[in-house]
Amino acid sequence: MVRLFLGLFCLVHGLAHLVGFFAAWRPSVIPELAHKTTILSGRMDLGEAGIRVMGLLWLLLALAFVGAGGMLWLKMAPAANLVLVLAAASFVLSVVAWPDSQVGVVANLLIAIAVLAILRYGWM
Repeated sequence: MVRLFLGLFCLVHGLAHLVGFFAAWRPSVIPELAHKTTILSGRMDLGEAGIRVMGLLWLLLALAFVGAGGMLWLKMAPAANLVLVLAAASFVLSVVAWPDSQVGVVANLLIAIAVLAILRYGWM
């Protein structure tokens, strides 16, 4: 049961990462998303090219989380370890994009705790 819930949470978390991608690439389909080129609470300006690279990182993590969520549902052996690595990478990206991604920091911590419990208690 925990594995299925975590798989669903990873899927939703992956979809949430798309907001970072769309904000960086400014598609006309979502005009109300705030676009900025700064990170670290406005302390560093990456410019348009740099923020698009950040957007691609958000997209890459989105796809990876969706895939990892599916792997959890299918009980694939390396899924838990992969999710732990993805949560760490997402945590770092969320801290860099703070404060816009503060919810992501909490979500990544919850994911990491759940994965560690799965690994510790053999719920896979």
